[in-house]
Amino acid sequence: MTTPIVHAAVQNSIPEAVSQCLLDLKSKNEKVQESAVEKLRSYVDAEGRDRTNESYGGFLGDLTKRIFDMIGSSDPSERVGGIMALDALISGEAEENSMLVSRFANLLRLILPCNDVPSMVMASKALGKLARHGGTIVADMIEFEIKRAFEGLNVSDARATEAKRLASVLVLKELAENAPTQFNSYVPELVERIWVGLRDSRVSVRTGAVDALRASLVVMSTRRSDTRQNIYMRMYNEAVKSFRQNNPDATHGSLLVFKEMLLHTGEFLTTRFREVCSNVMSCRDHKDVLIRRTTINLIPVLAQYNADMFMSDHIVVATSYLLQTLKKSVADKGPAFLALGELAMIARDSVIPIVEDLFRLVRESLAVKGKKVVVVPEAYRCVKLLAMALGAQCQPQLTVTLPSLVSNGISRDVVDALTEIGRSVPALREEVQWILLDLISYVLRRRPYDRPSGGSSSSIARRRKVEVPQTLGTMTVPNDSPDMRDMTVLALETFSKMPTESAPTGQFMRASVLPRLEDNDGSVRKAAALCCSSLLMREKDTDNITAQEASLTSEALERLLIVGVSDPEPTIRLAVLNTMDSRFDSFLAQADCIRSLFIALNDEAFQIREAAICLIGRLTQRNPAYVVPSMRKMLIQLLTELEYGSEARNREEAARLLGMLISSSKRLVGPYVEPILKVLHPRLKDSNSVVASCSLSTLGELAIVGGHDVRVYCEDAMPLLIYQISRAHACHLKWPAEGNLAQYPHRIDSIAWNSWCS
Repeated sequence: MTTPIVHAAVQNSIPEAVSQCLLDLKSKNEKVQESAVEKLRSYVDAEGRDRTNESYGGFLGDLTKRIFDMIGSSDPSERVGGIMALDALISGEAEENSMLVSRFANLLRLILPCNDVPSMVMASKALGKLARHGGTIVADMIEFEIKRAFEGLNVSDARATEAKRLASVLVLKELAENAPTQFNSYVPELVERIWVGLRDSRVSVRTGAVDALRASLVVMSTRRSDTRQNIYMRMYNEAVKSFRQNNPDATHGSLLVFKEMLLHTGEFLTTRFREVCSNVMSCRDHKDVLIRRTTINLIPVLAQYNADMFMSDHIVVATSYLLQTLKKSVADKGPAFLALGELAMIARDSVIPIVEDLFRLVRESLAVKGKKVVVVPEAYRCVKLLAMALGAQCQPQLTVTLPSLVSNGISRDVVDALTEIGRSVPALREEVQWILLDLISYVLRRRPYDRPSGGSSSSIARRRKVEVPQTLGTMTVPNDSPDMRDMTVLALETFSKMPTESAPTGQFMRASVLPRLEDNDGSVRKAAALCCSSLLMREKDTDNITAQEASLTSEALERLLIVGVSDPEPTIRLAVLNTMDSRFDSFLAQADCIRSLFIALNDEAFQIREAAICLIGRLTQRNPAYVVPSMRKMLIQLLTELEYGSEARNREEAARLLGMLISSSKRLVGPYVEPILKVLHPRLKDSNSVVASCSLSTLGELAIVGGHDVRVYCEDAMPLLIYQISRAHACHLKWPAEGNLAQYPHRIDSIAWNSWCS
C-alpha cells in the first residue's frame, strides 16, 4: 500500500501545469513534445523564482522522480520525452546546483547504453550539456564517463557490443566538444582505442567513432606541434594498415579517417598526398556501395586539400569516373552530382569540358517519366554550385536547363538554385524572378502570376522564355496536407525576399498573402506575417509614399496588429510585434493601432508585454496626447506592483517592464524620477536575487534618464550596489550590478561622485 501513497505525494507536490507538460512529453507527436519542453522550461524557471530554496529543492526532487519513471519506460516516445525534460532541467539548474549533477548523470546512464539509438543520441547530447558546467563534481563526472566509454569500446559480449560501443563513441564525441580542456589529456588514448569502433561491422558505430575522432582532432589543435605530429603519424599508419586488410568494414573506416585528416591535420598529409589519392581512387569501383559513396565524397576533399597536384594528376580520371557514375549507377547519382558541383567550385575552368554532358545528365535526372516523378535533389544543388563557380560561362546550358528545374514545382532546392542563377548570371536575373513569381503564385493562388498590363515590366514579360508548367496550377495536393503547408510556407518566405523592382507586388500581397494571416496552420500564419512585414519595410520612407501605397500599408499593418494581439500562438504574436519597425511609426501612432497595442500590454506572455511596452514607448513622440495618459497609468501600476507585490515573479516582471518603459519613453519618466527611486531602493535588497538583479538594471536605466536628479540618492544607492556585487554569486546578478556601478560616475556630477568615494 505504500507505493500509491508515495506517488500521490509526488503528484500533489508538482503543479498541474507541470504535470500536463510531462504528459504531453509522452506524446508521439514531435511538435507536441517540443512545445511541452519549452513550457516545462518556463514553468520550472517560474517555480524557482516563486518558491523558497527548501521548497524548490523538494519540487526538483519530485520532478526528477517523475522523469526517472519516463526514462525507464519501455515506450520509446515516453523515454524520449523524459530525456527532453531532463535536458531542460540541465539547461537551467545544473549551473547553480552542482549537487544535481550526480543525479542527472545517473539518470542518463540508464540509457547509455540501450537498444534505442535515437534515445542514446539524445542522452549523449544531454550529457555533453551537463559537462559544460564547472565544478569539482562535474570534473569527476567527466573523468568517470571517459574511462567508462573507453571500457565500452573494448567490450567483447557479442549481444552488447553494438549498444555499448555506440554509446561509448557518442559520449566521447560529446565530451570532446563540450569539455575540451579536460578531454585534451585523453586524446592520445582515444586515438589508440578508437580503431575498435572504426573497424566495427556496424555502420552506425563506425560513423559515431569517426565523429568522436573529428572532435578529438579539433581539441588536439591546441597541442604543441611536435606532439600533434606524433599523434598524426600514428593515426595515419594505423589507417594505412587498416586499409590494406582488404576488409570492407576496415576499408570504410580508413577512408573516413583519411577524410578527417585531410580536413583537420593542416599540412601533415602534403608529403603523403599522392599515396592518399592513390588509395582513395583505387576504391572507386569497389563492390561495396558504401565504400563507393565514401570515395565519391572524398574526391572534392582531395581537390580542396591540394588543388594543383589534384588537377595535374587526377582531375580527368575523377570527372570521367563521376560522369560514368551518373550514367550507370542510380544509387550513386546523388553523391556524384554533389561531388561534381563541389569540384567545379574548386577547379573552375577545368570542368568546362564536361559542362555540356553534366547539364544534360541534370535534365535527365529531373525529367518527369509518365506519372512518376524521378527527381534527384542533389541535381538542383549541383546546378546551384555550377552557376556559382562558372557564372556567365554556363549561361547557354542554364537557359536550356531552366524548364527542367521548374518542371516539378517549388521546393527549397529549386528556390536556392534559381536564386543563385539570378545572382551569378545577370542576363538571366529577370527571367528567374518571373519564374519564381509564377511558382509562388501557383502555390498561393493556383494560377500564374498576373502580368502587368503596360510599362517596362510588360516588356520584361514579353521577353520571358520559360513558362512554368500549367499543371502546377491544378496540383492534387490537399490544402490541409503537411506537404501543402510546407510549400505554402516556402512560397511566402521566398516572396518576402523577392526584389520589388522587376514586378509590382502590392496587389499580390493584398490578394494572396494577407488572407494567409487567418490560416488554420500556425506556421503559415507566421510566415505570412513575416512576409508582409518584410515587404512593407522595403519602403525607405513611409512618410513620403503614394496614396495607394499608404492605403495598402495601413491595411496590412491593421491586419498584422490583429494577429499580434489575438493569434492563439504566443510565438506568432511576439514575432509580429518584433517586426514593427520604426519606419511604421506614422501609421502605428494612429488611435486604432495604439488601442491594439495597449491590449498587448495585458498579454499572458511576458515577452509580448515587453515588446508592446517598448513599441508604445517609442510612439510617445508621435502621438503624446493619446499615448502619455495611458502610459502614466501603466507607470503607476508597475510601481504599485513592484512595491507591494507578494509574489516574486510579479515583482520581477514589474521591475523589468519598468526598466523598458524608462528606456523607451524618457520624457514621460522625467518628472517621476524621485518616486521611482523610492520604490526601487528597497528592492535592491529583495530576498529574491532575480528581483534584485532586475531592480539594478532598472536603476541603471533611471540613472541615464534622471542624470543630476539621481545625485541626491547617490549616497544611499551606492552602498546597495556594492552590497549586491558582494553577494552576487551568480553571473546574472553580478553583471547588472557592475554595469550600473560603471554608469554612476558618468551620470552624476563629479563632485557628488568624489564626495562619496572619499
